[in-house]
Amino acid sequence: MSIPKGRTSFFGRYEDPSKFRLINQAGVRMVVDPGKTGYPGSWDMNVSPYDGTVYISMCYEGGHGAHSRLVAYDYEKNESKVVMKVEDLTLPPKRQLPHSKLHEAIDFLPDGRLIATTHSTDRAMHHPEWMPFAHVDHVYEGFPGSAILVYDPKTGESRNLGIPAPRESIYGACYDAKYNAYYMIGFMRGHVYRYSLDDCTVKDLGKAAEVYCYRLHRGPDGHIYGMTKSGFLFRINVDKEEIEDLHWRMPAFPDNFVNNTWYRYMSQAHDVSDHEFVFTSTATECMYLFDTDTLKVTCLGKRCPVDYVNDFEIDPWCLDEFCVDKYGVLWYSMAGWMIDKPRDEFFRGPNPRILVRWDFRNEPKPEILGLIGTQDRNYSGSSVLCLDKERDIFYCLGSSTPVNGGKGPTGATLFCLDLKAFRPHMHQPGPIWAQKMEVKPYPEEEVAEIKKKAAEPPEWAGEEVSGKNPFALVPLSHVVPIRLWRTVAAIPGARIEDSAVRGLAWDDEGNIHGYCGEKENKYYFRLVPRKTAYFASKEEADACQDVMVWRTILKARAYEREENGKWAIDVPLAFSYVIDTFVEADTLTVGQAKWLEQNLQPQPAELPEGAIAEGQRLPEVSGRRYLANVTAVAKLGDGRIAVGTQDGLFATLKDGNVFSYGNAAPMGPVRCMCVTADGKKIYGTAGDVEDMGTMFTFDDKEGLRQFGLINYNSPGYMDGPTAANVLSAIAVSPDGQKLAVGGADRIGSVHILCL
Repeated sequence: MSIPKGRTSFFGRYEDPSKFRLINQAGVRMVVDPGKTGYPGSWDMNVSPYDGTVYISMCYEGGHGAHSRLVAYDYEKNESKVVMKVEDLTLPPKRQLPHSKLHEAIDFLPDGRLIATTHSTDRAMHHPEWMPFAHVDHVYEGFPGSAILVYDPKTGESRNLGIPAPRESIYGACYDAKYNAYYMIGFMRGHVYRYSLDDCTVKDLGKAAEVYCYRLHRGPDGHIYGMTKSGFLFRINVDKEEIEDLHWRMPAFPDNFVNNTWYRYMSQAHDVSDHEFVFTSTATECMYLFDTDTLKVTCLGKRCPVDYVNDFEIDPWCLDEFCVDKYGVLWYSMAGWMIDKPRDEFFRGPNPRILVRWDFRNEPKPEILGLIGTQDRNYSGSSVLCLDKERDIFYCLGSSTPVNGGKGPTGATLFCLDLKAFRPHMHQPGPIWAQKMEVKPYPEEEVAEIKKKAAEPPEWAGEEVSGKNPFALVPLSHVVPIRLWRTVAAIPGARIEDSAVRGLAWDDEGNIHGYCGEKENKYYFRLVPRKTAYFASKEEADACQDVMVWRTILKARAYEREENGKWAIDVPLAFSYVIDTFVEADTLTVGQAKWLEQNLQPQPAELPEGAIAEGQRLPEVSGRRYLANVTAVAKLGDGRIAVGTQDGLFATLKDGNVFSYGNAAPMGPVRCMCVTADGKKIYGTAGDVEDMGTMFTFDDKEGLRQFGLINYNSPGYMDGPTAANVLSAIAVSPDGQKLAVGGADRIGSVHILCL
C-alpha cells in the first residue's frame, strides 16, 4: 500500500461500511446559500459575542471580479441577509483588483460593532489571471490597499475607515481591547500594522513573516500571537508595540509534504484558560498548548486518531480552523489535503469531511464522530468555523450538493450543529450514508506524468499567483534561502532587526561574506557551500527535522549511504549553503575588515570628479528633479560608469556625457549594483522601503531589463516560503553563475540565485 509502514488510515481501502456512517443527525441543520448571494465560498466567519449573530464574508473568486458580501445569519429565526456590499464602501474602479473577501479579520468592538478588513485574491476582469505582485506598483490596475470596514448592527450602517497600508492586501487581523487598537498583517510583504481607533493613526511594526500568513490571535494575556508560514511563532507585545520572537517552530513530520515544504503557519488558536491557548497549523499532525506565563509550547498529541484518509494517498489531514465549547472541548471538521501524489498505487478515494471532538484535558486522543452531511446532502469544504458558546451552537461554512447527483440546490452551505441536542446522542451511530463511495483509478496519462515529475522535477515551479506571468524569473528550484534572522534570534539579548543585510561579497572559493546589523550591533557572517550532510548514525538522521524535510522534497531521488563510519545525505539545492561563521564585527582582524571594505557590495555611491560634464545632468522623472541623485555606482569593463538614482532611473557615463536608459525599477532608489568579472554585465537592486523590491540587469546585448522579485511560495523545494523586499545588496560570483542578494527587512536574509 502507498502509505508508509506503521501508519494508519480511516477508510483503508473503503471495504468497511461502518466507516461510511454520518454523524448522529440530532441537532443538524444545513443552510444552503446563506444570504442568497450565489457566492460559493468564504474565508472569514465569526459569531457576535453580544447577540449570537453569525457573520459570514461570502466571496466569488476564480476570475469573476466580484466584491465580497457580508451576510448575517440568525439561528433562532433561521434567517440570513446581506448587511454589507463591500463595493458600496470602497468605490473600486473596474480596472483595479477587487475587494474579493474579508479574510480572517472579523472581530467585534466593545460597543457591538463589527470590524474587518478587505482582501483581494481575484483578478481584475481584463487581466488574464490574478496578478497582485505584478501590479503592486501600478496605481490604476493594482490593488489600492485593504480598507478597514465597520458595521453597526444597531443601525445597519457601515463605514470605511480608510486604507491602513497602501498597495498591501491585509490577510488577517484582530482587535486589541486593552488599547482600543486593531492589529493587521499583510499578505504580500508580511508586515504587521497597528491602527488606533482612538486617534486614527497607523504604525508599521515591520516585517514579521516572509509572505502569506494570516492568523493573529489575542491571547488571554492581552498580547497578540502569530506564526510565519515557515512555522516560527511570534508575539506582538501590545504594551511595547513591538514584535517579539518566541523561539519555537512548528515541527516537521516524516512524509508530510505539505507541512514540511509549504504550510506551517498558525491556522487557528483559542484560549482555554486565563494563561493558555490551544493552536494548530493547517497541515501539521498535532495540537499544541501555549502558556503565556512561561512562553512555552506543549504538544497535546495528534489531532486525529488515524494518520491518513485512505491507504492510497499520502496526504495530511487538513485543518484550517477549530472551536472550543464552554466545557473546554475542541470541535473541528477535517478532510485530506490531496496535494502530494501517490507513489505506487494510483487510486483516488472519496474524501468526505469528518467531525472530530477532543476533550484534551480528560481524554488522551480525539474521537471521530462520523461524516458530516445528511442523507440528502453531500457536504464538503469548511474553510471557516465558529462556535457560539452561550447558545452552544457549532458552525461550519463549506459547500454542498445533492447526494448521488440528485435534484436540489448546490453551493455554499452553512452547517449548524446544536450541541445541546447533539451531545446526548453523539456516540450513537448515525445512518450509513446513501452517498456512493467509489474508488477510481488515475488515468494512465496522469500516472505517466506523476512518474515523470517524480524522476525529474520541473525546473520552474509556477507560483500560487501569476503562474503564466512570472514575477520571479529565477526558478524556485534555483534558489537557496538563508534566514539570518533565525541566527540572530538565537543570540541572547540580540534584536532580530539587526539581521538586516548591509553588504555582501564573494571570495574565490565560492564563499559569501557579509555584514548585517547597525554599528552598535553589527555582525559578520560567512556562508559556505555544502553538498552532503553527515550524521553520527542513520538513527540520528531519522530524528533530524531537516532530514524529514529533505526526504519529502527528494523522495526517491534522495541519496543516502554510510560513508567513513557516518551516515551521509546529499542535500536538496535549497540547503546547499550554510552559515559557517556568525560573529560580532568588531572581532575581525584588521586584514579581514579591510578586505570586506574593499569588496563588499554596495560600494560607496561616489562619482569621480568630472564624471558629468558641465551642462549634462542625470536622468529624472519629469517634475522630480530633486530625486535625480546618485544612489548606486558600478564601473563597466570598457570604462563606462553605470549610475542608479534615488528615483530608480539608470544611466551610463562616458567622457562626461550621460546616456539614460529609463527606469531600472517601478520605484527608487537604486540600492546596489555589481559587475561580472568580465566587466560586461550589471546586476542591480532597487525599490522603495514600502514596495516589493526589484532586481534588474544591464548589458549591451539586451539593454536594461527588470529581473523580478524575491518571493517564493510553491511546495516541494524548501522548508516553507521565502521572500525579501528591501534588497540592500547584490553580489555576483566570480564565475558569473550565482547571485547573492541581501535583504534588509526586519527579518534579514540572503538569497543565493543560481543563474
